[in-house]
Amino acid sequence: PSGLASTPVGPTLDKLWAAYGGIDAWRRHGKACASMVVVGEPHGQKLERTIRFCTDIWNVIEAGSGGDLRELDLVHQYHHFDPDDPRSAEDYHLRAARFFFHLPFAISDTRWRFRLDVIDGSDSSPHQFWAMPGDLPSPHLGYYLFVNPDSGLLDRVVYQVSHPRFAGRIFSVEFKDYRWINGIQIATAMRHSEAAASRVKTGGQPVPSSSGPQRPSMASWVVRFNEVTFEEGACEEPAEEEVPAT
Repeated sequence: PSGLASTPVGPTLDKLWAAYGGIDAWRRHGKACASMVVVGEPHGQKLERTIRFCTDIWNVIEAGSGGDLRELDLVHQYHHFDPDDPRSAEDYHLRAARFFFHLPFAISDTRWRFRLDVIDGSDSSPHQFWAMPGDLPSPHLGYYLFVNPDSGLLDRVVYQVSHPRFAGRIFSVEFKDYRWINGIQIATAMRHSEAAASRVKTGGQPVPSSSGPQRPSMASWVVRFNEVTFEEGACEEPAEEEVPAT
């Protein structure tokens, strides 16, 4: 987006987008579709869902296929599942997929904000920065990106969860098994592991820690995206439902 070029992160963002195929190539695709497999969470089980979403619309994501196809409203409040309920895990991973499926192009939306604050153990560098989703319906508070200065690809991302499934907990994700699909470079495997909360700071302030006598065991999982396809052309913005007067 124009206006970022003159900022400290502008050149890094340009290199990031170019490494993945370019914003113009991404915007030619109106809808993305993939078979998502989550292994290792919840409790070592496997979650499999077909997902579809419009690349420039953040309101909904479709999950399932055939008679099981449903739309998940990403804008409104999460269901109040118990964090240990498997439905909470599914709800979280579907919402997270909307962002992680292609985070480099997700952050090209003009509502994102960028900061050069550092986290403990990292260097002050334009190749390491915060991307904050603003008012977009993200299940995460923010993403700290480590961009490889040579390739322009993401090495890893640290993020803090706001979704009830892992509320307040901090994770790191590594991007693996890249493939070129319709002119876009896609990481088809993502390995997530819980980070030590005491070592992560945002804006110079420690991130709230979930440590304590009832702290859950450290969580980790792998997400794979198979059978990735794209459809060209813009999607139509879904009509807003009228809220009945009370």
